[in-house]
Amino acid sequence: MKHKAFHILFWGLSSPVFLNCAQGAGSDSWAITVTHENDLFFNTDRDYTAGQELAVLSPLATGGPFDQHRWGFNIGQQIYTPKDYLSFAPILNDRPFAGYLYGSLEFHGVSPASSPDGWSLLHSFELQLGIIGESSLAKEAQDAIHDWRDFAKFNGWGNQLRDEPAVLAAYEVTARKLFWQGDSYQSDFLPYAVVRGGNVAVNAAAGGIIRWGRNLPDTFGNRGIRAGAPHEFAYNQPGSTHREGRWSWHLFTGLEAKYAAQDIFLDGNTSKTSQDIGKQPFVGELAAGAVVGFPGGANLSFTGYFRTREHDARSHHMFGALALGFPL
Repeated sequence: MKHKAFHILFWGLSSPVFLNCAQGAGSDSWAITVTHENDLFFNTDRDYTAGQELAVLSPLATGGPFDQHRWGFNIGQQIYTPKDYLSFAPILNDRPFAGYLYGSLEFHGVSPASSPDGWSLLHSFELQLGIIGESSLAKEAQDAIHDWRDFAKFNGWGNQLRDEPAVLAAYEVTARKLFWQGDSYQSDFLPYAVVRGGNVAVNAAAGGIIRWGRNLPDTFGNRGIRAGAPHEFAYNQPGSTHREGRWSWHLFTGLEAKYAAQDIFLDGNTSKTSQDIGKQPFVGELAAGAVVGFPGGANLSFTGYFRTREHDARSHHMFGALALGFPL
């Protein structure tokens, strides 16, 4: 009963949800994004097996080095496991058990396009501070979910990475260009690049997203629970395609290539003895999904991810993400 109550609270705060915050709402609103990512959407329970994040974003403001900007704060958790759930002993040919609990501050500065057919730019900064190891409560969170779903629990959490303070800084720049516009339907292209550094990870990635739909929002999309990634929020673009107060929907797909120099969830603790596994430094990712926007400003989305080999134990991994965003 204790675990079930914990899960109901946890799921309510950080589930049915992955994408935005105020795609149909006015830009002067505070906004909340709640995100849940899980590989159970594709009937697996391993690797990056679950993540949840609650984000709060400020209203759009002007002044400073950018024409428009928002700031925000997040709290989140990520859970990583090997495939074998029965073993109590360390599984030396698979990734280690690991959890990450963090809070973060973020800032997003927008330079809108000078004309309706020009490029807009978003600069995103994020600083995460947290804890890796037993204090991340990853075991408790996974046990609560498995109790609620009546799944077998993983026995090997006693071998997880040891407690370690965690720091991760990220900077991402995203561009947006509307390349087709009809009376009701529009399409745009969102290329982006990101660098991250800290004892959690050191990596760089670049990718692009194509979106098509009805009443397409003036946003830079959302790439889920990723340090430095933008949330789906509105801004004031010349020649706006979005009509507030109306239903909207769009489909999207994207590709990303990443180089990972360091990953604590594969390489093990920074200065303490822990399990590790050989990692693949170059990783590709395919994403595809759909978003529905509601007249009151909320939206709901689902995204599926296919990720190429990250380590020696497996060739690929798939997981899904649900998100709910709404203005306050």
